[in-house]
Amino acid sequence: MTKPFVRQLFTGKVKRMGDPNATNSMDKPWESGIFKTETGRRTWAGETGLIGDEIADKKNHGGPEKAIFAYPIKHYDDWKKDLNLNTIDIGGMGENLAVVDMDESSVCMGIRTDLAMPCFKSPSQDALVGNRQEDFEPWISR
Repeated sequence: MTKPFVRQLFTGKVKRMGDPNATNSMDKPWESGIFKTETGRRTWAGETGLIGDEIADKKNHGGPEKAIFAYPIKHYDDWKKDLNLNTIDIGGMGENLAVVDMDESSVCMGIRTDLAMPCFKSPSQDALVGNRQEDFEPWISR
């Protein structure tokens, strides 16, 4: 069995998107913390997430029970194929940790990883693109 590891670490600031003068509801202003960039350095993980990482929707994301979002790198090939979209790449799901040899088949509630963080599998959720139900699930770490 291969030892799981974090290949890349991402943080980001909340961004405001959209047009305040838009008449179409899909073009109106909205905020998201999904836009992350690779840090390239060690980053402190506190009780509510990584230092320097912002969360727009604090009702459904972040906090001590959903502090860090991990996502398996291997799933990006599936997204590219399913969406016929070659521009989606590691970090595109808004994850903090891009992981290798960790996925929904090897991580579940109560497991402590070598990353020294308890992880749990999130409930199935709508994909961020096209409201397609994911066949693979991200997980959040505390």
